Amino acid sequence: MARKSTKIKNMTNQAGHEPAKEELLSKLMKYCAYRDRCKSEVRTKLDSFHVTEEVKEAVFATLIEEGFVDEERFARMFTRSKFNQNSWGRIKIKQALREKQVDEQLINTAMKEIDTDDYLAVLHRLLQQKIATFQDQPTLEQKHKLAQFAIRKGYEPQFVYEELERVEKNDDDAAK
Repeated sequence: MARKSTKIKNMTNQAGHEPAKEELLSKLMKYCAYRDRCKSEVRTKLDSFHVTEEVKEAVFATLIEEGFVDEERFARMFTRSKFNQNSWGRIKIKQALREKQVDEQLINTAMKEIDTDDYLAVLHRLLQQKIATFQDQPTLEQKHKLAQFAIRKGYEPQFVYEELERVEKNDDDAAK
């Protein structure tokens, strides 16, 4: 596998020259078609090829023009994916998008993809699953650990503590 990446990074045509712009464009189109990519990921991939800055910029511009790189689409997809599949909270998703150098306005737009009712339902489910691992009712220390767990997943502390109270109340009602 390492050979393949070395071969790609040191792409040369048969004459030993830099790869043709079309060849590089084709490779990056495949890279972007595999899954949505943000601009910084594409730039990093472009930098791994030994080509001139002019070629890099031309290829990058073409990828944007032809819709292979779309930051807004990437931010929305990333947000939905991390929320639905990884149960990440808004804070963690925002931080990950910032690390990928996505524009703040696009991040805020992408956050609107998360329905508040769904958000609270996922948080509730996470807390219930964690509580189910306890043998007895959670102690004060365990409640603190539950809160820290949810906060590390990226949920806002005020929602975490509200949901913990709701879960406790439901458990108390069920015990009666």
